[in-house]
Amino acid sequence: TIESKYTTVMTLSEHLLEYAMDVLKANPQKPIDPKANLDSEVVKLQIKINEKSNELDNAISQVNTLIIIMKSFYDIIISEKASMDEMEKKELSLNNYIEKTDYILQTYDISKSKSNIINNNSKNISSKYIIIEGLKNDIDELNSLISYFKDSQETLIKDDELKKNMKTDYLNNVKYIEENVTHINEIILLKDSITQRIADIDELNSLNLININDFINE
Repeated sequence: TIESKYTTVMTLSEHLLEYAMDVLKANPQKPIDPKANLDSEVVKLQIKINEKSNELDNAISQVNTLIIIMKSFYDIIISEKASMDEMEKKELSLNNYIEKTDYILQTYDISKSKSNIINNNSKNISSKYIIIEGLKNDIDELNSLISYFKDSQETLIKDDELKKNMKTDYLNNVKYIEENVTHINEIILLKDSITQRIADIDELNSLNLININDFINE
């Protein structure tokens, strides 16, 4: 029936509208800082996200408008059907065969016109829903693109943060080395001195010129 068909169409359309609005709510447009580096990949991705969010917003407006139009078509259908029902009731209320026949003849063109109006508006609803189905494909694609751009952006931000932390660690290490270079040099000199002293001891000991314990005690 026209009623069940309309109910199905409206349910699907309103679910699509709700879904699209949820996507837009989760991915609002973010203004680009005038001072931002437009060559930055993160900024470029945000510009793309904003563009797709704007397209999504336009698609939502179109779906909403089409829903309103379909409702207006259905209101006309309901009105015409109600009028035809009243005409049918009046026809049934006429007991006189001649009066009933005369009434049918009088209202034939009106009934035919109303029936055509109902059929045409039913077709109009179907044609508008076909447009909505096309918009659903657009909305699904926009959602996929926005998700892809956001994932890419988050990856870049994490990479930049990692590089920043690595740079900070490197600079801290350089600073530490610079601050402790004197101590390091002293350790190196002490190591060299100890190495030389051990070498001297080994040489003297090999020649049996002195008692090793006496040398160390000195």
